[in-house]
Amino acid sequence: MLVGSTTDSGEGAAAWISAIGQALGALATAAAIVVALYLAGKEGRDRKNGDFRRSLAQAKLVRVGGPGSVSPEERFGQNEYRIEFKVENHSDRPILDLYVEVWTVPTKLTEQPSMAGHSDVWKPEQAESLRLNAGEQEPSVVAWRVRWTDADGQQWCVDKVRADPYPYVSEPPRPY
Repeated sequence: MLVGSTTDSGEGAAAWISAIGQALGALATAAAIVVALYLAGKEGRDRKNGDFRRSLAQAKLVRVGGPGSVSPEERFGQNEYRIEFKVENHSDRPILDLYVEVWTVPTKLTEQPSMAGHSDVWKPEQAESLRLNAGEQEPSVVAWRVRWTDADGQQWCVDKVRADPYPYVSEPPRPY
């Protein structure tokens, strides 16, 4: 027997129907909350994915020609080798903190790069070469990476010739 029920069967049935109605109402409310949270999360994920796709489309407008000519140049009566990287910003927005990093033999990929160059701002439609001084002996390149920050603060990098950029997450480069 239910607590609080009466001996009159009509009142007992009404109490049962009321309790069932309240339980169904609570379940419906809980289901509505779950659906609302799912939809809010899905909208946030969709917006984040859309933002990422737009950032990636902008990052793809930055073209990197990876280590170009390794050529000696005479300087102060001796040859110094230079490695050249061509970077082209075809987007309508600047890229910031452009870094060119090169790992040569015997440097391990988990160590700091053997050579590095930096530019604060690469303007829209700017296409230039960054040249790194490699010293008096021709370098043997193990890996390289060009990384930058877009105008929205997303960091990107390229470490293969004619490859699409991918998000930079501070990990060692892929071997050359």
